[in-house]
Amino acid sequence: MPHHYFDYAGIKELFSGWEIVGLVEHVSTYMQARENFHDFNPFPYTKWNIVVKK
Repeated sequence: MPHHYFDYAGIKELFSGWEIVGLVEHVSTYMQARENFHDFNPFPYTKWNIVVKK
């Protein structure tokens, strides 16, 4: 599964020809785990939600 990682500046550049209506960053460090397993992930990951208008 291909992935591409963006930071805020990269997203702004990618959508430079669009009007950004909404841009929300979700940073998560917790993960679901079995009991007595890792209940904290020290490596955060980010998901972006973006609404743009041409």
